[in-house]
Order: sequence, then C-alpha cells, then structure tokens
Amino acid sequence: MNAFVEPLTSLLKFERERQLLEAELVRRRTDGQGDGDLLARLKENQDRRLVAAEREQDARQTPVLVFISYAHEDKPFLQELVKHLANLKRAKIIREWCDREIVGGMDWSREIDGQLNRAKVIIFLLSPDFMASDYCIGIETERAVDRHEKGEALLIPVLLRAVDWRGSVFERFQALPRDASVLSR
Repeated sequence: MNAFVEPLTSLLKFERERQLLEAELVRRRTDGQGDGDLLARLKENQDRRLVAAEREQDARQTPVLVFISYAHEDKPFLQELVKHLANLKRAKIIREWCDREIVGGMDWSREIDGQLNRAKVIIFLLSPDFMASDYCIGIETERAVDRHEKGEALLIPVLLRAVDWRGSVFERFQALPRDASVLSR
C-alpha cells in the first residue's frame, strides 16, 4: 500500500542481483572461464535498476491522493478539514479531493469513481445526513471498503455529529476521534 515501498524494494532486489552477477563474473575470470552471457545480463540488470530508480524517485514526488466523502449538509466540516490539511498539501505530501472540484459538463459519476479508485486515503465524514445518503453509503463506501480490504487504500471514518454508526460497515474501522466521541453536538 505504501507508495514508497514497492519501487524501493525493486531497486534493492536489482542491486542485489547486480552484486551477485559481478561476483560471478569475477569468479569466472579468475578461473579463466569466459564471460558467457554475464555481460549481457549485467546490462539488462542496469536497465532494470535505472527504471526502478526512476519509479522510486517518482513515488517520492507524487502527493498521496486523499478522497473526502461527505454529505453536502456537512460542507462546513469539510471546509474546516481542508484547512487542517493545508500544510500537508502545501508541502506536496497530499492532494485532497472531494466532489466540489467537479465543474459543469463533467460526468460527475465517472469523476468520483476515478478519484475514488486512485485515492490512497479515503476519509468519510460521518453524520446522520451521510448515513442517510444512498450514494455515500452504497457506491462510495462499498468501493472504499473493497479497496481497503485489498490493501490499496486506507479508510478513515470521522465522526462529525451524533450518528448511529454502530452495526454499519464503519464499525470495524478505527474512527476518529479515537474515543468515538463526535466533533460537534
């Protein structure tokens, strides 16, 4: 799930392979054997290491996409959350997205699905209005849970207002605030 781990793991694997190939090359030359296919394999390894290094560099420069799902009645809470995320956004650590970025002429369903499928962090702002929304609970929540279970995204429910969320799909996730208190009465 971590955007930095996979490219770095590949880079380390290819570096270890390079060391083994070079050791074998030295052994063959010391024993008076020919290089065989080792030089070609070293060149291939070098190419793979360069690609892995580029991916690792890209992973460090790409902000993590944070998808925020909320009921429109909770827009003031959304605005406050965005303020709290501003420093991370400014440092290019994250890029937050919510449906307010959809403009006229866009296919809103396709845009939401695309952003939800790319997000590494998915925040749900839970309230009675959110729990009453068929779209939020059905489509967005189902896809987010599926991605969380596959290890593709982190799902974070945030309790905004008093709401009956026990027994829902969110009950199995650690909600914020940690003591399951709500942010507003």
